[in-house]
Amino acid sequence: MLKVMLLGWLSTAISIAYTIINIGEVRPELSGNGQLLKSDDDDILKYAKKKKDGPVELSTMIVAGILALTLYLFGVYINSVIGLPAPIVMLLAAVISKALGIIPKSIEEGGHAIFRFTVTGITVPLLLGVGVAMTPWKNLVAVITNPACLVTIFCTVLTVVVVEFFVGKMLNMNPVESAMVTSCNSGQGGTGDVAILTAGNRLELMPFAQVATRLGGAATVTWAIFLMRMLH
Repeated sequence: MLKVMLLGWLSTAISIAYTIINIGEVRPELSGNGQLLKSDDDDILKYAKKKKDGPVELSTMIVAGILALTLYLFGVYINSVIGLPAPIVMLLAAVISKALGIIPKSIEEGGHAIFRFTVTGITVPLLLGVGVAMTPWKNLVAVITNPACLVTIFCTVLTVVVVEFFVGKMLNMNPVESAMVTSCNSGQGGTGDVAILTAGNRLELMPFAQVATRLGGAATVTWAIFLMRMLH
């Protein structure tokens, strides 16, 4: 199954993400230019983006990094107790903290600055490392020579993306961005998210992609296992 999953995001999801961006360029009204949710108040969104992209003090970034490490260690502890994966626990803790307003705005800005640094400084080496060292090319070649497997992979990923393209529009989301975030469900964790969003030039959607991958992916696998047990 690993080689099937790798082909799903290494070729299909990345190719579809690139195609989605071209659709957004031809039909600008379908694209939010990196903004997932539609908003009637564009001035507020522009001001918030300008504020986040401004300079941030090093001490604020350090505190944000320590907070992220603390949340991850909390996830590791929970994983040792109940077996829930540490990244999922970390993500849930961060979402809950954000929703409750526990994290100060300055720390959020520090976290955003770390994210920008990661995107600009680590993305290319990460993708190179995945392509050279971690990709089992022999297994991928075996899948490519199986036409039935290729058709199944392509149809599965394409169906998920197309459905979200239209559903996202109904939910007041920008179709291009919502479809691209959903395509990250086909990725291999954070590495797949980086590759897919890089192909689509939408790395600013990484927080949403992480939710789609960690929580949405886990829910999809759980539901698939449940259906397999029912049908077999």
